[in-house]
Amino acid sequence: MASSPPPAPAQGGGGEDDDCGLALSDEVQATISQVIPSEDPLDRPNFNVIDFINQSFPDEQSLSKISEFGHNLQGKISEIDDELSRAIQEQSTAGRRAEQDISDAKQAIHELFSKVKEIKSKAEQSELMVAEICKDIKHLDCAKRNLSRTITHLKQLHMLITAADQLSRMAGERRYREAANLVKAVEQLLAHFDEYAEIPKIVELRSSVSNVKSELRKQVLAEFDTVGELGADGQVINPALLRDACAVVDALGIEFRRQLLGNFAKGQLRPYRIAFQAGAEFTGLEHTDRRFAWFRRVLRGVDSKATDVFPALWRVEHFLCTEFGALVREDLERELGAAESEGRSEVAGLLRSLQKTLMFEKEMSDKFDIAGDELGTGGLGGAGGEDDAEEEVLFDEDGEAVDPSSAAGIRLRYAREQKKKAAGSGGGDEQAGAKKAAGSGGANARIKLKGSVSGVFDRYMMPYILLERKNMKDMMVKVRTEERVSRDAQLPVFGSSVDMFVYIKNSIRRCTALSTGETFAKLFAEFQTCLDDYAGTLQGKLPAPTTSSTYLGQGEVYRLAPEQEHEICYIVNTSEYCAENLPKLQDAIEDKIAEQYKDDVDLDPQIDGFHDVAAHAVKTLVSGLEVKMEGAFVAMAKINWAVLDDVGDQSAYVADMGAVINEYIPTLRATLYPLYFRNVCDKFAMSMIPQFLGNIHKCKRISEMGVNQMLLDTTALKTLMLKLPLLGEPPSSLTESTGANVAPPSYLKFVEREMKKVETTLKLVQTPNEMLIMRFKRMWPDGKGADLQKILMMKGVKQADQKPFISMLGRGEADVDGAPAETARMVQEGASRIAGGMSSMMEGAKEKLMTRLS
Repeated sequence: MASSPPPAPAQGGGGEDDDCGLALSDEVQATISQVIPSEDPLDRPNFNVIDFINQSFPDEQSLSKISEFGHNLQGKISEIDDELSRAIQEQSTAGRRAEQDISDAKQAIHELFSKVKEIKSKAEQSELMVAEICKDIKHLDCAKRNLSRTITHLKQLHMLITAADQLSRMAGERRYREAANLVKAVEQLLAHFDEYAEIPKIVELRSSVSNVKSELRKQVLAEFDTVGELGADGQVINPALLRDACAVVDALGIEFRRQLLGNFAKGQLRPYRIAFQAGAEFTGLEHTDRRFAWFRRVLRGVDSKATDVFPALWRVEHFLCTEFGALVREDLERELGAAESEGRSEVAGLLRSLQKTLMFEKEMSDKFDIAGDELGTGGLGGAGGEDDAEEEVLFDEDGEAVDPSSAAGIRLRYAREQKKKAAGSGGGDEQAGAKKAAGSGGANARIKLKGSVSGVFDRYMMPYILLERKNMKDMMVKVRTEERVSRDAQLPVFGSSVDMFVYIKNSIRRCTALSTGETFAKLFAEFQTCLDDYAGTLQGKLPAPTTSSTYLGQGEVYRLAPEQEHEICYIVNTSEYCAENLPKLQDAIEDKIAEQYKDDVDLDPQIDGFHDVAAHAVKTLVSGLEVKMEGAFVAMAKINWAVLDDVGDQSAYVADMGAVINEYIPTLRATLYPLYFRNVCDKFAMSMIPQFLGNIHKCKRISEMGVNQMLLDTTALKTLMLKLPLLGEPPSSLTESTGANVAPPSYLKFVEREMKKVETTLKLVQTPNEMLIMRFKRMWPDGKGADLQKILMMKGVKQADQKPFISMLGRGEADVDGAPAETARMVQEGASRIAGGMSSMMEGAKEKLMTRLS
């Protein structure tokens, strides 16, 4: 197949895709290059005819080969045409072959489907044939299964009838060990006939077994009724028979065990009811110890005479303790109520009875609660033998002791082992039923003996609380009367506070030895009252305020007598000492008080009360120092600053201020807590500096020399105020880095800022009127018209002449740079002259001041 080459594009930028009208994506071109790699330029996707011709014929000499080049191209075109023709022929042949293959595949699938259908039909026929063959076999298998089940039930029915007859015979013959095993066997056999409960024969058997059990219960109860009172001289008759009867009790269930033990406990406690009944000889609280002595004798009798009768897991002695405790609790509550209603409650007798009760509870708890829990011997003092003592005791969900070797014990142990594995944790599950058993009241319920009887006293302990209240008040009156200063703490405090906390701690120790419940909660309320009263006592030691008109203005001030600041410092320290110790006291009370009263233990109001006293005392100290400065401020106000014509050393009033501060502040530092001393310094600085500035504002006119003297006094006062927190500080407090004492940075920053206001005010007073507005704006950017008016008054400007200055400040008039040239020149000359004079004058004054201070 021959074909002519494609025409060249009209312009040099044309491409191959433009000629053929087919544009392939870059991804397709890249795939073609990978499948059919070629180095021929004609196969490139970005082939350009013009570039190809220019490369093939770069110059005129190369045009001589154009005929040969065209011949080669024509040959390549012919080869491509031949390849295309062969490819088309091969594709045509392959298409016909593919159609034939598809037809053959369809025919094969049709034949396969026919064969599968035929096989399925034959399988269904085979299944029907097998079903016909096995139909009789299935009937026979069902009949065999029903027959086996019938035979099994007949055997079980025969066993049940036989066991019921044997149970009735064993009960009649008082062979309780065999009867116990038969009871369990009969119950298990009856469980197989639950689905046949309506059949008359089963109903008859159930009724018969129930009657036998009922008769067996009455018979066993009658056997134990013969035991009598073990605390007397009598002995247990036929203990082996009763021991076998206990096996029957366990077989008949927990409820029957509780009933039997309840009857046994009533029989043993019957003499107590007679001897200590209401109106008997030994019913009063003073005979409480007799009650417990009687029960100890009963326990000894039970321990010696019933050891071989009751199983250890029954914990008979523990049960007797709980029953006896309930009786004693009722009797004591009756006696306590009668004594309270008749007004004959006596603290000594009440406490003595309570102490005896607590001693009994501890004795019984140590004997049964601990030994029974640890050894699992049932509380019979190890009487169950070595094997019983070594066995681990199990408790079910109701807190009842379960024999580990019994079927119930094995099931319980297995269930808990499975629970442990599922939870992935070990230990603690064996006693899970003990927590629930605390209030069950069952025969083996693990009731805590501690507090079971003594808890009744809580509601009747008001005489004890009143006694503690009286003793506390008497103690506080005594220590306040004989007030002393205790220096055992870090800083001196009133000894009464130390004595108060010692008494409270002793009172807590006494009370917790008796009760941690309602009584302790009531005593805590008395502690709160005592602490509130003591805070009021400290508040009463502070001097009363006086209302007078001073340099501080009209209001309440505190005038301190000589050396009175020492006592006020003790008040501050004592208040802080109490506030620091109250959280520790609260924690100690919360650790000891019963759980239901923990939320009521709160000493925060008392802590706040002592902090309020300390704050009031600090206010008193600051006010007392301010009043002591009154003479210095009065002397300052009496100086005629308008006619002062010379600048000398610091003024006398500054020296007076320094003398007062140097005498007062070191006393506070040596006595007060550092935090409160810092508070005094802060508050005094906040009051002192504004008052000093206010005194300056009161001056009607201040001359230039007066301003310079005030600036000198301000520098001296600033130096004094900066060193205020360090006055009286020992050399041992020097910092390692600088070797000098350093005041708190926040305090220094405050003093610097406030004293700068004083210096700014005085410098503005010293400023010529021509420059006043400009400097006022620059030195006091947030100053108002009222502030400028104060400056003008101190400069001696009459009120009528102040309006232009106020107006200029209000209009925001331009600075000196915007004024006429002559005015500006005069202002600059005046400013330079004043600055030079002030500089030399201040240098001389500073040298004098530093010489005097050193």
